[in-house]
Amino acid sequence: MSKRNQNAKFQIKDGQLIISIGLEGLKRSIETDTNLVVTDDVKAAFSVKGVVSSEEENGRTPFHSMLADAAYQAYGDGEEGFEELTD
Repeated sequence: MSKRNQNAKFQIKDGQLIISIGLEGLKRSIETDTNLVVTDDVKAAFSVKGVVSSEEENGRTPFHSMLADAAYQAYGDGEEGFEELTD
């Protein structure tokens, strides 16, 4: 399978969380989960990248919010690696 066709892939490698998806995989994901048709996968990828990496005044991005939401869900599901701060 070429990297272009790769579905979302999540790895922990060399001290990094690596999230990757091929452009065809991104297209499939968008078309499956929305009523949009991707007419140019490269332009669509740049557009999505722009949105998920757009910084607010405090430097936070929608991607940061997604990670925080995933952490709260994992914690709520009883997953390890988290501890809630108390006042």
